Amino acid sequence: IWDQEEIYGKWSVAIEEGHYDFKFRFIQPVPKGGKMYLETGSRINQMQNDVDNAIFIEMANVSLSKMKCDLIPFYKVGNKKIFPFWVEIQKLNEHQ
Repeated sequence: IWDQEEIYGKWSVAIEEGHYDFKFRFIQPVPKGGKMYLETGSRINQMQNDVDNAIFIEMANVSLSKMKCDLIPFYKVGNKKIFPFWVEIQKLNEHQ
């Protein structure tokens, strides 16, 4: 059973150009005041989390270019980098 939060993890992915919503699920609730990071190749998206004891963090409408790269998500609070248990990715319809 995966119960360790502070690990290094990544997924090798092929991304199609477009806009995406990401939903990150953590093993334990994370404290507010940290930043959620999403690294895709050389691009880094980040957002501040102001919700205390969040089990989910959502990053909406992230613009990504077409690329093959490593997808590396983590939540940084203080000196801790917390890897999510899972990540849900939804490509947005460009014609809405």
